[in-house]
Amino acid sequence: MGFRFHRSVKILPGVKININKKSNSITFGPKGAHYTINSKGKRTTTVGIPGTGLSYTTSTQKKRSSTATPTNATAGNNPVPPSPTPKEKWYKRTIGIILMLFIFFPIGLFLMWKYSRWPKSIKWTITGFLVLCMIFVPKNDNTTPLETTKATTAVSTPKETIPPKTDKISITDESNNATNYHRDKNINELITQFNAISGKPISFDEVGQDFSYQTFINSNDVNIRISHSSSGIFVDLTQESTNDTDIWEYFCDFVKCLETNITDDELSTVIHSLQTGNYENYNKLSFNGLGSTYSTQKLNNGETRYTLKTEKLY
Repeated sequence: MGFRFHRSVKILPGVKININKKSNSITFGPKGAHYTINSKGKRTTTVGIPGTGLSYTTSTQKKRSSTATPTNATAGNNPVPPSPTPKEKWYKRTIGIILMLFIFFPIGLFLMWKYSRWPKSIKWTITGFLVLCMIFVPKNDNTTPLETTKATTAVSTPKETIPPKTDKISITDESNNATNYHRDKNINELITQFNAISGKPISFDEVGQDFSYQTFINSNDVNIRISHSSSGIFVDLTQESTNDTDIWEYFCDFVKCLETNITDDELSTVIHSLQTGNYENYNKLSFNGLGSTYSTQKLNNGETRYTLKTEKLY
């Protein structure tokens, strides 16, 4: 029992290519009425009523001209064998024409009209279908939807004027002409209160903006670090000098801002206790809800580093 191979591929509505082991064919038409041409020249017409099982089929086979076999005898009266029939070129075959119609249909149309043995009605049908495809297939616009959207946006949306970037922006409250020194509310309020009572106010340009929870300030050679957290607010003062007059002045003004009810006498007592006592590092002097430490360190250049720390815990 030999192997059989058959495959039918629908290429267009009402058009199928049939591939068999020994021949290939093309079928035109809907169910119940179709016309088939194979590569051997056989043409089959089938007409029927779908769903009834009734159909009528007629087939025609193109007659091939027979080649006369020469019968000239040689000296031994032996017949001369017939010359072999030349093999048909691939582009003249039905399958070759069909392939060219799909690969490059202008050449396929030329080969179909020149070499195929199909009826003219089939040729005109295929030609008309391909011409209609060329007419009604939408042309591809080189502009993609994304590019069109960008172009529309570029035309309809005016360019925004971007202000030059600055490291610091002074924000002024127009209602009371108050300057916002820092984005942390508690740090900003402390600096504002300090400037209201101090003889050495802090300018906006001296306030560092690198951190949201703390700031570093250098005012009159006194380094000030103010930090704020959920546990409280902290003020660290440092100065390298031959005397500690300036740093004590800053200390007094910040203490008055942190504890508004403290009196001058109480503050003088605190200063005396810090200067004479041993309140360094974690040994804090507690007074009026505040805690403070004071330390000194001799430097090689003859100056002294003075450090005062004050905190107010919540």
